[in-house]
Amino acid sequence: MALICFDGFDYTTNSNFLNSLGYYDTGGAAIIAGGGRFGGNCLSIAPAYPGSPTRVFAAGFAQAFVGFAVNAAVNTLTVGFVDTNNNSNYQCYLTFNDYGQISAYNGNGTLLGSSSINAWLPGTWCYCEIKPVIAGGTSGSLQVRINGAVVLTLPNVNTQHPTSTSSTFNGIRWAAGDYANPRIDDFYMCDPTGAAPYNSYLGNVRVQAVLPAAAGSLTQFLKSSTSLANWQCAINQNVDDTLYVYSATVGNEDLYTVSASIGAVTIYGVQIRGAYRQDDATQRSAQTLLKSGSTFATTAIVPCNQAYAFQTDGPFIVDPNTGASWTPSAVNSLQIGPKVAA
Repeated sequence: MALICFDGFDYTTNSNFLNSLGYYDTGGAAIIAGGGRFGGNCLSIAPAYPGSPTRVFAAGFAQAFVGFAVNAAVNTLTVGFVDTNNNSNYQCYLTFNDYGQISAYNGNGTLLGSSSINAWLPGTWCYCEIKPVIAGGTSGSLQVRINGAVVLTLPNVNTQHPTSTSSTFNGIRWAAGDYANPRIDDFYMCDPTGAAPYNSYLGNVRVQAVLPAAAGSLTQFLKSSTSLANWQCAINQNVDDTLYVYSATVGNEDLYTVSASIGAVTIYGVQIRGAYRQDDATQRSAQTLLKSGSTFATTAIVPCNQAYAFQTDGPFIVDPNTGASWTPSAVNSLQIGPKVAA
């Protein structure tokens, strides 16, 4: 699979999600409800250090295609490719300044090159795409696109931190500057070693959350509210105990239809997410279900904890019901929900 991950930050208003979805943060990031470029949520980064949310991966990547929407004001954004095995140092990083200039650096601070001024427009949403190739000596490279146009190309540069023993990165970090809160939205990452179209830039994409909208074909969980349906309890975006569904019976499943809102667009992949916790001493495990047509797909089984943690799987880059690319009608007809796996 070449589509590694994507995120639109729309599915929750709780900033605690950062430590549950492969993100690590030192305390300066939050979800801004309604602050995204299409009216949904976005990730906001607090000024200066502690603002440095990092998307951490289980594996290292020698190269990638990375895209995200950015809205930043003045001297507010650094984007870096992190080697967590080397004291979380940047292998290389990019800065965005208030003259609209983008500069690239080795992780030790050596300038590799800069774009012209006005390569990006501060104070409004732009779509940035980066292709890093991590290597020492003169074997590395960087390319940056803004809104589809190449604004910086640096071949034959050193993109590996001098103290790193690996020519890979396993984290992407957004760090804020001293003055304002840059915003990030509609993030994706692809591994160039995979199949088309995921072995190149995807272009200006939108990552849209599709939430429960009605009861599906299975209702086997109990609910926390007597006045609301199961699907309404499961839609709690605060991820807390005010609304939830629950079951102690292994094998029980709940399914919900989703809001039919995907128009005539190309769909690159579908992810499913559920937030789970156990409330007694009996160890439980959970899965999230996806039903397309008559076909079920499930996430991996994960053990639950006393605190809520998101469980994510995918991306499913093809429809499990057809084995072909997703269509808008197939996504709009999906059913999703939780399962007590053990």
